Amino acid sequence: MNGQTVASAANRILAALIAQSRVSFQGVVDDFDQHVVPTMASIARSLAVIGGRLADRTYTKEIADVEVAAQLDAAAAVIVRFANKVLKEVQDLINAVVDAVRQAVNAAVGIALL
Repeated sequence: MNGQTVASAANRILAALIAQSRVSFQGVVDDFDQHVVPTMASIARSLAVIGGRLADRTYTKEIADVEVAAQLDAAAAVIVRFANKVLKEVQDLINAVVDAVRQAVNAAVGIALL
């Protein structure tokens, strides 16, 4: 592989990394803004209401404990779903880079080696 080919291959790999990063992580940012933040804010409001009802004795401690546990489960579900989305996007990014490397190697050797 000469210097020109190496630079060209590196540029193609970098371009694949940049392109996939834009797609993947814009989706992560959008998901965070559109779903995670509003859901977590709603859970926080619910916890405040539970605290108020406990304070004014509308809820017993037992009822409040059940309600708080439900809100904690909801928060955990949001966090797990978001973490899974981030991991999937990282996987897509890795796959795009591996594919670009495969194409560069195959072009360099002139056969479908990988």
